[in-house]
Amino acid sequence: MNRYHFSLLNFLLCLSVLFSFPLSADTNKADFNTYIAVSALKQLEITADMNHPSAIRRFDSNYSILDGANNQLLIFGSNGKKKSRFPQYTANKRIGALLNPMDFQPYHNKLYIADTGKHRIVILNQQGAYLEEIPLGSLDTQLMNKDESDQPPVKPPEPVGLLLSDGKLTYSDRANHRLCSINLEKTNQQRCWGTRGEREGELQFPFMLAEDSDRYLYVVDVLNSRIQIFNSRGIFYGVLGGFGSQPGELVRPNGIAIDEKGLVYVSDYYQGRVSLYENRQFKDYLRDEAGEILQLDSPVGLSIQGKNLSIVEAGENKASLFLISYTTNSDRAKKGRESKARQLTSSSGIKQKGKKKNCATCHLSWEPGRKDLTQADAKDHSEAVLPVVKPKMCLSCHHGAVVETRDVITQKHQHPDIHHPTDPSAKDDKQADKDKIDTVFPLIKDDKLYCGSCHTPHEDHQSLYENKVNPWMRSPNQQGQVCTGCHESKTFDVKSNNAIPQGKNHPVGFIFSKPPTKTAQHFSQNEELWSGLPEMLAKVGGAARHNHKQQEELICQSCHRVHGAESEPLLLMDNNSGQLCDTCHARQTASSIEEAKSKGVHPVNIALDEAVEFSGEKIDKIDCLTCHSVHEGKKGTANLVLNDKDGELCEGCHEEKNRVLGSDHDLRISAKDSHNKYGHSPEDAGSCGSCHSMHQGNGERLFLFSASTPGKGDSKDNNQEAVLTERDRLCIDCHQKKGIAEKKVVSLFDHPFQEIVMRSTNKKFPLVNSKGELAEQGQIACVTCHNPHQWDPQTEKNTEIEYRHKKENKEGDALDSFLSTTQPNDLFCKDCHGAETRLRYKYYHHELSRQFDLPIK
Repeated sequence: MNRYHFSLLNFLLCLSVLFSFPLSADTNKADFNTYIAVSALKQLEITADMNHPSAIRRFDSNYSILDGANNQLLIFGSNGKKKSRFPQYTANKRIGALLNPMDFQPYHNKLYIADTGKHRIVILNQQGAYLEEIPLGSLDTQLMNKDESDQPPVKPPEPVGLLLSDGKLTYSDRANHRLCSINLEKTNQQRCWGTRGEREGELQFPFMLAEDSDRYLYVVDVLNSRIQIFNSRGIFYGVLGGFGSQPGELVRPNGIAIDEKGLVYVSDYYQGRVSLYENRQFKDYLRDEAGEILQLDSPVGLSIQGKNLSIVEAGENKASLFLISYTTNSDRAKKGRESKARQLTSSSGIKQKGKKKNCATCHLSWEPGRKDLTQADAKDHSEAVLPVVKPKMCLSCHHGAVVETRDVITQKHQHPDIHHPTDPSAKDDKQADKDKIDTVFPLIKDDKLYCGSCHTPHEDHQSLYENKVNPWMRSPNQQGQVCTGCHESKTFDVKSNNAIPQGKNHPVGFIFSKPPTKTAQHFSQNEELWSGLPEMLAKVGGAARHNHKQQEELICQSCHRVHGAESEPLLLMDNNSGQLCDTCHARQTASSIEEAKSKGVHPVNIALDEAVEFSGEKIDKIDCLTCHSVHEGKKGTANLVLNDKDGELCEGCHEEKNRVLGSDHDLRISAKDSHNKYGHSPEDAGSCGSCHSMHQGNGERLFLFSASTPGKGDSKDNNQEAVLTERDRLCIDCHQKKGIAEKKVVSLFDHPFQEIVMRSTNKKFPLVNSKGELAEQGQIACVTCHNPHQWDPQTEKNTEIEYRHKKENKEGDALDSFLSTTQPNDLFCKDCHGAETRLRYKYYHHELSRQFDLPIK
């Protein structure tokens, strides 16, 4: 080809480019130079129960709002009252729930939703009922810019912006920084173009889309802080805006709409303003009735129909409906005033080319010419120049336009910092205040935490969570080091080699694997925990550490989450009824007294008949945290709120039972070398734990009894099994040969009951029925005469033999020794025994009392 032909070809190409782009508005568009300002008059505000809405559209006189963090589409009437929602049941079929949707569009009496988290387009009818869906990952993709990439994206598509026109659906793909177009008649095919970058035609997190009357596509290019324009073939044709905070510049553009006059409206999440452009030139900001720049909180999606403008503000969880009006030159002349629009320094988007913004995109205070408050001049932290201190800077990316964390960092409870102070009603953690914060985590004025204390875009440390590629942590966190770097008191004394758990804090480093040996430490004996972190914990955001053997270990984040926690202690789920504890300790929890009895565990989640004072507080309900404290336990206990060795813990609810302290039934005195059925010595188990086990029973024994059982008994009564009640068995198991109390063998203990009707209404002389329950009518059992927790019935408390004063066995006589009373003449015994009552009572277990010829069997 000679030089002439080459020059002619270039000339023709230039002409084609020139005439393919509109040089001016059509006849329906007045010259914008005649317009001084565009004003918005608020007509309606919708503040229903929404959570980070992202898009709004008017559809058949209704307003539809995409409630992104709640994963639903809400439909409101023209009066702002909610009419329906999606998802909903229809024709006995329900589509799976939406997941982090970002945008939707009405088209031909249908609603198309960009279901971002599930990589699909969901199609509804105009009533919000499900019709069908387009799974984007299954489409055949033809790349339009093969010179830049001849390989398909490796990430599943994440649609965040939608546009439907002329039988074609176009969506912006956040994950792969591209645009894709689908022919709705051939939904198995799509054409895509774009790649990540800052040059013309390249994208960094494309978002909302719009189309002008000449079918040119306008794309919000979020991190490039601009609007890019493409024709239908994906060829770049122009740009609006550019990074900066001066008029015409953008920081975090989000929403875009084009009105019937050809004006382009662009919402800026961070600046809270709507910029107006025409013919690729900035003209003004959207203004209010008074002519002031309309200031919004965090505008995302916007839409225009005629003169009706709708805007959703994600941070405020609301939508506002405006009526727009135009101020002309003639209007200005009539009013005799200058328009504020002309007082602005207009800025063309094209001139921003090459502007240094990579650091200033977050650090706005570094932008040339910007004058902000310094840290010292700021009245409070929210006014400080450190831009990452302001939550809006973080949220301008993390609300779904760039990173999807709407369901985390804006929800529920957050780690305390200057934006999320500790709940004033919560208990003060004085010890945590004493913990030293690792110097790797910087603080701001007055040693306060802020977002940047833990996060920074300048580090690339491995994440604890597999699905988080780069959480921008300041230190490695694959083992939860960020927590332990500050919360030293919460990880102190968390491991023990003793048989009984010891320490102030709940153990960490616990291995979710089968113990290699029966005596191996730090392994669970519960088979349900051998397969790894419980699924329920993983579902709600829990994580485990993988050690060098790739075994999963319990860490802080197995129970806690820093962002989006269910409660003030930053728990993964509510624990008001032990739900969190139950995920690992299902064996130890119960929903009712009946279930507790069948399991052989202490009842939890039960209401008390009368409130009691426990550990300095009035309680009316027993749950896991009544007795246990995850991080404030007493040293040497199983994370208990009170020490249990001398019965302090049990005494809170069972005050009368603690009279056993220092008596012969305090096995630390009478049987120091014994062990209960679980191998615990009296010294280890304490005064109550020697005979009772709170969580290790199997439901076979009454009262969580844990004393060792040598056999069926070895008394002189060969027929004792026929007359023993289940309650008696608890006593005879010890008071027999080879039992713990073999020095006090009870040989004669039965009382005739066959063919004898006995009735007692005296609570101090109860009878036992065939079920082993206390009853007004039944048979005489050990408990009828004895109180195993009280040595001397004449003293309310065992002050004379209190354990801390006397630590040796006390020999009793026939009128003390755990008797309920020493006044048998006042009981119904005299009805049968008359004058012999006291003698019979005193020598009930002696041969002397059996010498009379009374029927025994």
